[in-house]
Amino acid sequence: MKNLSIVTFIAVVCTSLMVTGFQCGSAESTSAKLYMQREEWDAAETALLKEVENNPSNGEAWHDLAEVRLRKGVKSLELKNYAQVTTDFENMVYACDKATAATPDFAEQIRNKKTYAWQTSLNAGVELFNRSINAPDDQKSSLRTQAVQMYDLAIKILPDSLLPYKNASIALQADGRTDAALPYLRKAHEISADPDVLNSLISIYMEVGDDLKARSDEAGAMQNYNNALEYLGRARESSPDDPDIMNAMIDIYIKLGRATEAIPLMEEGLKKDPKNRDYQYNLGVLLMQSGKLEEALPHFDAALEVDPTYEFALQNAGTANLQIADRMKRAAQSDDARASSDDKRYVEYFKKAVGYFKKLTELKPMDPNVWDALGSAYANAGMVKEAQAAITKSDELRKK
Repeated sequence: MKNLSIVTFIAVVCTSLMVTGFQCGSAESTSAKLYMQREEWDAAETALLKEVENNPSNGEAWHDLAEVRLRKGVKSLELKNYAQVTTDFENMVYACDKATAATPDFAEQIRNKKTYAWQTSLNAGVELFNRSINAPDDQKSSLRTQAVQMYDLAIKILPDSLLPYKNASIALQADGRTDAALPYLRKAHEISADPDVLNSLISIYMEVGDDLKARSDEAGAMQNYNNALEYLGRARESSPDDPDIMNAMIDIYIKLGRATEAIPLMEEGLKKDPKNRDYQYNLGVLLMQSGKLEEALPHFDAALEVDPTYEFALQNAGTANLQIADRMKRAAQSDDARASSDDKRYVEYFKKAVGYFKKLTELKPMDPNVWDALGSAYANAGMVKEAQAAITKSDELRKK
């Protein structure tokens, strides 16, 4: 058995020598292969660069150069030299593309190299980002920046891969660079109809819009709201029954000053779910903002039927009744024919407002604004004693 092993070994060595001895490659290629066997990657790269300079159509040399640069990149990553990793892997991609252009013989190997480099870069980004989560505050941003650099590298290697775009946007958002995350998410959305990407886009546009509006940049806010609305429309195409999408669209329409365009959405939602508190309330708000006060009231009442403690519904129902009553009162007083009559129908609306605001004071007894509203409703309903008590209560709360 021992003699057999020796013979076999000699045969293998002889075969290797014969193959090596009769290669037709250049001195540079031969040297490069020896350097690669010894894992002397810098020397191998130098030799291969000379070879491709002399023979630019040598697909095998380009393939070997890609292999060398891949190995160098992995080594650089072990040393945490992320800038060098980027250089090595970008150079590897260049060599891969040159090899592919020169010959189809290494197509599978080239794909494998790119996939490995892509996975390595992506994992490096994930590792850096995860480190940033528990890192000291003065190190978080630097780690996230490095993570994004690794995700960018993965994108350069395989530009149509979804994950690095998503991960880069997460790292940027975590670092407070929301605007910078948008290009990544837009590209990710072009690649895939991933719902997480779509939701992130919508959320960011709405967040940026709110921020710009708070800084009195109306034009910028409207642009971002319109962008959010565009992506919400796309989201609704794939999930037409999603209540969150519908409510977000309604919110955007209101912010854009286009409340009437949201009314059909709410009516559609109520056909499917008439007991939906939020749909009823939101439709009431939309009708109220459109000046359709009488039509809004039944929807506030429907919301309160589902949730009698719904403070916003109580507030808006009371306010709508006040506005209806005030409108009727002014109309009666300005109309000579009615002024001579005893048309006091508006008083009933003031009394209805009293009911809503009274319930609201039970829920928010320490809010002076609610007591003010109740006092106003009492006064206009002719309930002077009650009005005075409500105003007094409001004054007491403001003094505290």
